[in-house]
Amino acid sequence: MNTAINLEMKTPLRLDFSKGLAMRVLRRPEGFWFVAAEVAVSMKLEVKDLQIALGEPLGRSFCLADEAEPVLCLSEGELSEVFRRIKKPGARRLRRWWLEETRPALLHQAAAPSTAEALHLALALAAEAAQQVSRTVLDAVLREPSPWLHSR
Repeated sequence: MNTAINLEMKTPLRLDFSKGLAMRVLRRPEGFWFVAAEVAVSMKLEVKDLQIALGEPLGRSFCLADEAEPVLCLSEGELSEVFRRIKKPGARRLRRWWLEETRPALLHQAAAPSTAEALHLALALAAEAAQQVSRTVLDAVLREPSPWLHSR
């Protein structure tokens, strides 16, 4: 198993998969990460079964806000590989829940603030560029003496 990556992390999202079963999902810049033990339980498997299906190395360990020790997590790519390799009803249910219901909702929810931030940054950049262009044009006009200089 890999060593723990000591990064500041937000509290993982706790999403209801089924009655009495919640899955913790981490949102990181490189994508979503899932607690391996909860993925295994949702498919009625054990973590060692996931290790056999995926091979080594399996996931990464993260220090979560609600855990004292590092927790093994699977990336989205590894979860997709689990869906591809494990042909059990639990895996199909989990795939449907994640790909058709939960992931699109999380991406849609995250898109609004990031779009507003991107628009704000684009507007600020455009304002700065316009200011630099007007300064450059004014400097060029004032440097070259011409008869039309006084008329402008």
